[in-house]
Amino acid sequence: MNLSQLVAIRLAHQTKRAFKSVKMRANPLDTTAGPPVQTERQRLCAQMAEVVRRAGSGLERDARWRSGTAPGTRSAVEVLALTGNSANAEVVAKERVNTVRNLPLLPDGGRAVS
Repeated sequence: MNLSQLVAIRLAHQTKRAFKSVKMRANPLDTTAGPPVQTERQRLCAQMAEVVRRAGSGLERDARWRSGTAPGTRSAVEVLALTGNSANAEVVAKERVNTVRNLPLLPDGGRAVS
């Protein structure tokens, strides 16, 4: 495949602004080997951005529900071992889970709000 004709047409139709905006290296072999080194501040910012990105992704919620520690997901034996506010919260959470589970489905796949 010979692209020289296409290159010639492109150069003929190129504007002066486009010609001047192209960055030319003095030495084609003058390239940086590898990614640039990040400063400590840049690494910290990247880590913070990752935490913020994951915070809204539902990963924590998914892990909590799969681990069995989410309210309303404990077995009857585990509930009997709870006392005080923990026991009350578990009973209320279990009732709410059952209420939501029994709501009719909407056409879009969601549940109706009671």
